[in-house]
Amino acid sequence: MEAFIKETGRAVVIPNDSINTDIILPKQFLKNILKTGFGPHLFYDWRYLADGKINPKFELNKPEHAGATVLITGVDFGSGSSREHAVWALTDYGFRAVIGGSFSDIFYMNATKNGLLPIVLPEAERQILRDIKPDETITIDLPNQIVTYNNNQFHFDINPQWQAKFINGEDDIDVTMKFEAAITAFEKNNQTLIRRKPDESCNCLATEHGRNTCRHLGTRNEKIYNELKGVLKMSETTTTTKTITWNGGVQEEAITILKAAGGMIVSPTKVGYIIMTSDKQGLERKFSAKNRRRNKPGVVLCGSMAQVKALAQMTPEIEQMYQKHWDDDILLGCILPWKAAGKAMIPADGSQELMMDQRETSCFVIKFGKPSEKIVKTMWETYHKFSFASSANPSGKGNRGLVTGIGEQIERAADLIIEANDYVASIQPDKTVDTRYEQGVMVSMVDDKGHLIPEQHGRVGVQPAPIVIRKGLDVDKIMKHMSDIFTTWDYRHGFYY
Repeated sequence: MEAFIKETGRAVVIPNDSINTDIILPKQFLKNILKTGFGPHLFYDWRYLADGKINPKFELNKPEHAGATVLITGVDFGSGSSREHAVWALTDYGFRAVIGGSFSDIFYMNATKNGLLPIVLPEAERQILRDIKPDETITIDLPNQIVTYNNNQFHFDINPQWQAKFINGEDDIDVTMKFEAAITAFEKNNQTLIRRKPDESCNCLATEHGRNTCRHLGTRNEKIYNELKGVLKMSETTTTTKTITWNGGVQEEAITILKAAGGMIVSPTKVGYIIMTSDKQGLERKFSAKNRRRNKPGVVLCGSMAQVKALAQMTPEIEQMYQKHWDDDILLGCILPWKAAGKAMIPADGSQELMMDQRETSCFVIKFGKPSEKIVKTMWETYHKFSFASSANPSGKGNRGLVTGIGEQIERAADLIIEANDYVASIQPDKTVDTRYEQGVMVSMVDDKGHLIPEQHGRVGVQPAPIVIRKGLDVDKIMKHMSDIFTTWDYRHGFYY
């Protein structure tokens, strides 16, 4: 893969939204897997007229746009089928980067694996770029994540691992081939390891790769075997998951990952470990990692009372309840509808449909634990980004407040894991890993249509009323505070709707 550090070139604008892969490269041209020869067929139905002649009105056919290396487009670019050929057509034509409002998840991943840099910029910034003239240039500085046009500079996000691969000119195969010598040596010598039958006189049988073998295989095989295990461990650490210990403050490694497109981390809370993401790509990765049902209200982490007030609809009584729990440092999550202004802040990348239920409500959570709170507060106040969350364990299972309990699937999928087992244990010092709460209390403050419950003003029997739908950490304290504020409330475990 060709390295991408800084690209200065001319740009062409095709501002359409929802340009799918069949438009990018029609299905009749999917006839080889050589990654070359697709450029002439790029945007075929737009570049050519019905009689096969060139369409002079299409942007790519205009002489002044010949040699453009940057494509500026709309939202939802690359939707439709998963054909990798669409990316090959763009790179074969000569494009090195595509700047859009959002990308199909599969297209985005195909692009990163084939040397085409996908850059997400908001509408206001893309509107400025659409004014670029044929004789003007645009510069993309990948190490600093900046797009420059005239006197304008626009910051963009990218997953640090993908950024490193672009800068180094490495695709997944290139990364694997760094370990070719060790892998080849292991494969050559491993035939003896897995096939040799135990000696009749040897009693030191051991199981390797599911077969009975003799451990008397010589130091060479053992050395290569241990070397390969070390290589695989290093590869896993450097290219998939990195586990670090909480530093006691804001974990900057987490900020770097979450502010980039598609970042996903595992972070500690008062009740164990959670998966944290900030956009649609990250949410899709989260659902895939833990096989979670998508019909429940999504969890929105809030690092301040100001953030809750900016996003969620609340009555004065609900706000009073949040403030009381904030002041007392008690973990609380309430299902609430969104304010119109809050909804407008959600990234226009499809995040909304993945972090709301069908009623367009979400669970807004506060005081979930210092390690994650510091990350969320920084993400919101410094980078104006959301923090969406879900427990870091396969559906139906707990992680027991231990980083080793998140499961192999989530461990492999995460970009970063922050370990703080001691912090988690300190929140419930009188509990063991078997008896401690692994979740927070959740209270529904909406009716079955997602509308806010009415204020009670001290009246008895007002319905609908708050419903405790999940017990958890500090449930006794929360019920006491609810009784001080609401004369009527209910408990129905699991009653999300």
